[in-house]
Amino acid sequence: LNDPVTPLLSQWTYQAMVHEILAIQNGRVDLSLVPDIRPELREITLLPQSDPFFAKHLNDNFGDLGASIQTMVKEYQAKTASQSSIETIADMKRFVEEYPEFKKLSGNVSKHVAVVGELSRIVGRDRLLDVSEVEQSLAGGGSGHAGDLKAVQTLIAASEIPPANKLRLAILYALRYQKSSGNAIASVVESLARNGVSESDVRLVNIMLHVAGADQRQDDLFSNENIFSRGKSALKGLKGVENVYTQHTPHLSETLELVFKGRLKETSYPFLDSTTASTNLGGSSAQAAGQRPQDVIVFMVGGTTYEEARAVARLNHELASAPGAASNSRVLLGGTCVHNSST
Repeated sequence: LNDPVTPLLSQWTYQAMVHEILAIQNGRVDLSLVPDIRPELREITLLPQSDPFFAKHLNDNFGDLGASIQTMVKEYQAKTASQSSIETIADMKRFVEEYPEFKKLSGNVSKHVAVVGELSRIVGRDRLLDVSEVEQSLAGGGSGHAGDLKAVQTLIAASEIPPANKLRLAILYALRYQKSSGNAIASVVESLARNGVSESDVRLVNIMLHVAGADQRQDDLFSNENIFSRGKSALKGLKGVENVYTQHTPHLSETLELVFKGRLKETSYPFLDSTTASTNLGGSSAQAAGQRPQDVIVFMVGGTTYEEARAVARLNHELASAPGAASNSRVLLGGTCVHNSST
């Protein structure tokens, strides 16, 4: 498990956020527990193949999504007004021809308004903005150990924060500062037990360190293991940051960057050298080691995330617009499942 952090973070793009907060199961979302939900919206379909609005906005951040929903509602209202006058045979014929699309649009507007409304309600109820800001600090450059510890302890003690979110913060803190002298992992674990997290869940902090801690990971996930990677970590925050809640970049992005530069570590990612038909997975050929592939298939045994899918989509867009041979390159991402923090 090379990147245990990405699945644990709060998400702020549409598809990833729906999966994290409401869960997408086989393209369907259960809204039956939403207060005052209409019967026809108790379970909805959310697939880009059949929903043009979702396909267009699935990677939009939550702030931009509100404006897109508002635009869709206004377009629907305009079309509704145009249907209010049916006086001639031609008007009736036009209405009958447009009715299926009109009905589909009506259902789509109701669906997305209901979903975004429920996401907004839960964000406020569970203080997800506060939680996410601390998560991003732990996953990224951080505000230093003292600042991160104080923020984590404060949110764990807050009664409004659900136990699952307290646990995520504790695990992220433990993963981040596992190798730091003077860490307070034991104190954070004790704080969980005092603030409403079950004993079985509290044990997950140490289980996660055992399964995906620094000694089990192949790469320097937090860029803090030596002075060179610490400098690299400080510079990472200077480019491509949309806002404080989406500054994290999945480790997969860095791995793919190394792939296309032909600089992937053979010790961590052995390969078969097809030019010599060798079965030595060490890849002894210098020529093969420097190859820059055209098509890359990434398959995550154990599961991937929508944040990683978004990162791959953005990379494919950059590659498609790149000059020369790079424009022919592409990445395909797959996995045994799509994770959210509960899985």
